[in-house]
Amino acid sequence: MQSLHDRRSLWLWAGMVLILCYFLYFAGDGLKAGFFPDVMMNISGAWERPMPRLLLDLIWPDESAYRPMGALAYRGLYQAFGLAPVPYRIASFILLIGNLMLAGWLTRLLSGSRWAALWAMALFSYQAYLSDLYYSSATLYDLLCGSFGIAFLALYAHWRGSGSRMRLWQGLVLVVLLLGAIGAKELGLLLPLCLVLFEIFFFGVWPRPNWKTLAPLGLCLVAGLCSALARFAVMTKFGQNPAYQVGLSSTKILANLQHYGGMLFYVHRDLTPRELLYLAIGALALAAFARSRSAVLCLILFFFLLAPVLVIDPRSLYVIYLPFVFLCAFLAIVLHRVTCLRCFPESVMGPVLLLALLSGMAPLHAYRKPFGNAWIHNDEVQVDTILDRFQRSCPTLPHAARVYINSDAIPEDDYLLTFTLRLLYHDREIEVIRRKQLHHCPSDEEWAGYTRAFDFEGWNLKELRSRLDACKESAGATSTPAH
Repeated sequence: MQSLHDRRSLWLWAGMVLILCYFLYFAGDGLKAGFFPDVMMNISGAWERPMPRLLLDLIWPDESAYRPMGALAYRGLYQAFGLAPVPYRIASFILLIGNLMLAGWLTRLLSGSRWAALWAMALFSYQAYLSDLYYSSATLYDLLCGSFGIAFLALYAHWRGSGSRMRLWQGLVLVVLLLGAIGAKELGLLLPLCLVLFEIFFFGVWPRPNWKTLAPLGLCLVAGLCSALARFAVMTKFGQNPAYQVGLSSTKILANLQHYGGMLFYVHRDLTPRELLYLAIGALALAAFARSRSAVLCLILFFFLLAPVLVIDPRSLYVIYLPFVFLCAFLAIVLHRVTCLRCFPESVMGPVLLLALLSGMAPLHAYRKPFGNAWIHNDEVQVDTILDRFQRSCPTLPHAARVYINSDAIPEDDYLLTFTLRLLYHDREIEVIRRKQLHHCPSDEEWAGYTRAFDFEGWNLKELRSRLDACKESAGATSTPAH
């Protein structure tokens, strides 16, 4: 019996290693990615904010707070490694792999099957349109929210399902994880309500709850409510951003479902309303056929956590990273219920279905990867070019320098140059003055106040020695640097 158990464990570990290799095969080139414009903005915002205020933002943010847990990560990485992109990518991949393991553990707790956990990991391991997560360090917010959020739900399910009463320290650990998820991304505010759904659909405590058992749930609900009140009491940067304004209209919700559904199912176009209807019917039919409370819970959690992104302007698929965990868990649990419990033993179907999932999805991933990565070059090369040109032409700048840029190819309302130069020279006081924003040639008095002056036309940096040289040049047009 012991040898049989060891053999099964060996198969499970081999499956886990295979999934990690599969993930690195498709996404591993993201370790070599550089910086993107949003990364410069995120690092700059974190670095310029005082550390005590960042820590306080985790509990009680003010109007200028923005995702303090992510800001702490960016600040730590910048202070330790500067603008070397590799450490940021390594940190992102540690989170990606950690979240993959956590997703497997959560599925194991919900399904009671290690093979179902591996199937969920196989589905969750790679999705071509989640490329922002694999290549851009700007998505640390999403990865951290995923880490804290999945760990929060998995630990609650583990401790709650053990049959013993949860202790105070366990409740406090859950509160810390909850605050971490909320501090990483606003989606974390929904996590306490996810616990209520766990209790209703997985543990089945209603309509006769055991209040002593549910004390940690109450603690998490209070912590989540206080965090929500703290954020709604002030208009934070998040609330001021027009891109996050809520639009409660059926038209917007349907359009977003079509948008995300097309990427999620590799259609490379928006789904039609009829296709959405067929998918909804199919999901409900699978849940009914599986006859599993866990499957129903995962399906509900997928749509519950998806809801916030359906009422704001559409984005790339990475915004459904956390909901995607539960879609993969739902499919894995249904597979387990349909195959292993009704047709074949798990020891047979486990490795067979794992290999079938990985080999069946591989051609689709390979085909869709170029489509998912289409945005990368144009964004990545901008920051690389700015860093390269200024490091070569202007190795140092005096403190609080005023840098005049006569012509550049960056949009007028974009502060990429300011963020990048402050970080490059490690100086919060650097001021970048762009002719594109001045809307006129600088006067003699203005010119005398500049420390250095450059023309950045066509992404080629050239120092300007006189005001006359500056006034001869045009303000430049928006473009992407050649690479």
